[in-house]
Amino acid sequence: MKKIFASLLLMVGSLPAAATGSTVYGGRLYVIDPAVPVTVTFYGRQADDVHTLALSSVDANGHYSTWQDLFYTGSTYSGATVSTFASGELVFRLHDHSVSMVYYSGGGALNTDGLAHAVVNYEYQGPGTAFVGFEDQYRGGDQDYNDTMFIVTNVSPTPAPAPAPAPQPPVAAQATQATQATQATQATQAAKQCYYYPYYYYGRYYYQPVCRR
Repeated sequence: MKKIFASLLLMVGSLPAAATGSTVYGGRLYVIDPAVPVTVTFYGRQADDVHTLALSSVDANGHYSTWQDLFYTGSTYSGATVSTFASGELVFRLHDHSVSMVYYSGGGALNTDGLAHAVVNYEYQGPGTAFVGFEDQYRGGDQDYNDTMFIVTNVSPTPAPAPAPAPQPPVAAQATQATQATQATQATQAAKQCYYYPYYYYGRYYYQPVCRR
């Protein structure tokens, strides 16, 4: 694991788009089921610098949730796990305290050097899991992507499909139609001008309503 990412990058340069079971330079992570917690397990590190790993999630409108610190890697935390609920896209932030630099997972748009600083191996421990390795040096450094490593669950390389809208119950639909019909009748009557026309018939007066638009 310590050299596989670097070797892969040297061989192919730019990695392909996300695919099941693939290793992707700058890969993105999306929550599969918001009702199931996301777990992040610290795997290891091969860096001298001191790091803090944090997590946020991004909704469909591009809004970030509050950043949650996961691990402080000044010491070894192998096997430590953090569990949290999230939805949308997950974004990890690696803060390198030794050189006061910050790098983000995903594409390089958030990074000051414009490069991706994390490699993702999808389905690392089966469906819904991913292995993530960070590179902590500006402009890619040695490109070994093992400076901070961790495993994530309940994630996918693609967003979860939006739930289909629930069908309208027939009773509610009938009630809506009845309400619309009543409103139409009331509007029609209000638009009319009515008066009562008197007439005499067999010794009694009667009144006949007459309405005109």
